[in-house]
Amino acid sequence: MSPFRHPAPPGTEAHFRNGPVRLAGTYLEPRDVRAGALVLAGSGRADRNSDLGRLRTGVTSALAAALAQSGVATLRYDKRGTGNSEGEYFDAAMTDNAGDAWAARDWLATRLPGLPLLAVGYSEGALYAADLAAEASVAACALYCCPARPVAQVLDWQAERLAGALPRRARLVMRLTGNNPARVHAQRMADLRSLDGEDERLRGARINARWWREFIEHDPAPILARVAVPVLALTGGMDFQVPPEDVADIGRLVKGAFTGEVPPGLNHILRPDPAGRGPYAYRRTSRRPVSAEATAPLAPWVSQALAGA
Repeated sequence: MSPFRHPAPPGTEAHFRNGPVRLAGTYLEPRDVRAGALVLAGSGRADRNSDLGRLRTGVTSALAAALAQSGVATLRYDKRGTGNSEGEYFDAAMTDNAGDAWAARDWLATRLPGLPLLAVGYSEGALYAADLAAEASVAACALYCCPARPVAQVLDWQAERLAGALPRRARLVMRLTGNNPARVHAQRMADLRSLDGEDERLRGARINARWWREFIEHDPAPILARVAVPVLALTGGMDFQVPPEDVADIGRLVKGAFTGEVPPGLNHILRPDPAGRGPYAYRRTSRRPVSAEATAPLAPWVSQALAGA
């Protein structure tokens, strides 16, 4: 069986603009539509389905399919410079990506006049979903794999957790070369903070420096504290990129009705990872579909959110 077997739900091609940049996505409209939802992809060069090159996670397409079963039309789109969207990925900062999310929200509002709108974000996309909710531009938001602490602290937490799951061969190489994960992480953070351009190279790899500068300085807590609409927050207990305990912190920060879920065995791409291998097992775990433990909470959350809309 192919490891890349997650067909996206059907829909129609949609286009919208944020200034000069034309973005492309999929609009999926079920029968008897009762709301619309903007579904926002995760970090990296992710397309509308949250696929990253050969790593086809299909997270946002799975969320869109689950929302359709609850009568919610969805728009999901390729990030700028990815898939069919225009623009340059390596020049885009978080502020550009946030602007794209607002433009997508406006397109959806025009497409579904009079219907309540929801924001459903995954990983980086959850930060923009929270921003939309904080500005009361949506009736509710679902935050998948969303941190509640400053991103710099999240990156420190990531490094520590990843170090504990390093494959044996990688640990041996690090010992032989005199490196250790903490030192490598500290140097990388220093290197990232030293960047002052846009499209740069770090140790030979091309990176979007503006995005990294804004990302490292981002603190979602003040934004979450302004959210007064219903919130669903879900992070897997085996997530190595976002602290699962931040779900409880989100619940303490937001002012609207809150539902928090931490499925104990799910990793960052919302698949079971009982061995706790994190990113080192993404290719293997991505051969399975997104877990129903991740999508099942959407139906009751949608009903709750729309009851008060």
